[in-house]
Amino acid sequence: MSEAFGGLVQRLSQALQQLAEAIARERSEEAQALVVLEEKLKSSLQTAAIAHEINLPLSTLLRNVQTDHQNLNLAQVARSALLYASPSLKAGQITVEG
Repeated sequence: MSEAFGGLVQRLSQALQQLAEAIARERSEEAQALVVLEEKLKSSLQTAAIAHEINLPLSTLLRNVQTDHQNLNLAQVARSALLYASPSLKAGQITVEG
């Protein structure tokens, strides 16, 4: 009976160890998933901020051009928008080539 009891204790110990390992793996996977989601959110927010910085002067320029009925040079408008947004782009360590 002592051997049977010892065997049960050993199996119980092994089961508890396996459970602890499974819990640790699950927590690790959840932590990794959370890090990935945080990075995606950070990237999305940076993208939204840059889009806003470009869109604001661009929409103002377009509104002024439409009001004045002038010819629109989209390349010049885009360059002006990028120049306006360049401090924000530099702060976000983003480069624009072209």
